[in-house]
Amino acid sequence: MTRQIYLHRLKEALEGLPREEQESAMRYCEEYFDEAGEDQFDQAVRDLGSPEAFAKGIRSSYNSRINADQQEAKKWPWPQILCLALVASPIWVPLAIVIVILLIIFGFLLFLPFMVILLLLFLFFGLAGSLLVSAVRMIFVSWASAGLALGGMLICAALFLVCLCGLIALVKKVWPWAREKAQEGVEWIRERRNQA
Repeated sequence: MTRQIYLHRLKEALEGLPREEQESAMRYCEEYFDEAGEDQFDQAVRDLGSPEAFAKGIRSSYNSRINADQQEAKKWPWPQILCLALVASPIWVPLAIVIVILLIIFGFLLFLPFMVILLLLFLFFGLAGSLLVSAVRMIFVSWASAGLALGGMLICAALFLVCLCGLIALVKKVWPWAREKAQEGVEWIRERRNQA
């Protein structure tokens, strides 16, 4: 095998690599052959191996470097992040406090209708129960008072049922929306985790 044939086969075997890598490998082989001289060319070819084997080693080295660069790029520069967080703390600490307060207020306002309806449920249930007990005790004293207490109990029981229906309707409206938002949040977290 001559020097030109070796270099030609090596060039073909290196196709697909970046031009800088190809030129660097070709230059290395030419310098290696120049140092060996014409009389030691066969020994130089045995040292380097076949053009395909030499190209395979170059590809392997290139892929290892690319993988190492990608791994290094994925690592977070924690010292820089901590320094930046420390320098920016006069801005982000109050901003974070405001965001937390707004989230608490939003959560309170979101659950406020539920809390009001639940309080009304307990109120009307308690009133209906106490008016029923009063009606039973007053039945022996005065029929009119017992009838009035029984009517109040029926009104409270009706209001209890109205509040219960309102709570069920509210849950039916809010539950699909809350479930959808929770799923969107989980998907967003998964996307961020996959990108990291």
